[in-house]
Amino acid sequence: SAWIPIGRNFIELFQPTDPAKAVGRFIARQGEGVYAIVFLVKDVDAQVSRLRSQGAQVLESPTPPELPRKRAFILRGCMKGMLIGIMTAETVAFESGTPFPA
Repeated sequence: SAWIPIGRNFIELFQPTDPAKAVGRFIARQGEGVYAIVFLVKDVDAQVSRLRSQGAQVLESPTPPELPRKRAFILRGCMKGMLIGIMTAETVAFESGTPFPA
């Protein structure tokens, strides 16, 4: 995985290191291309409530220890096949010369 900062945003690129591991299996099933778009928000819980009130199916993801940010995903079926994520913005930081995640 590589993070490319673009202003206050970023692009994450993946390349499998082993076709039998998760990224390799995913690319074998889905093919190459854009997988997800993630929006940084101040309050994930408020956005999840708003999205659900508008009919979106939202999956709240447990936050793994290596990613100390709350996050959730709008399921692909609601978004014409694209996975859309939301993640807390206040902990995201770009340090001089250090791409996300800092």
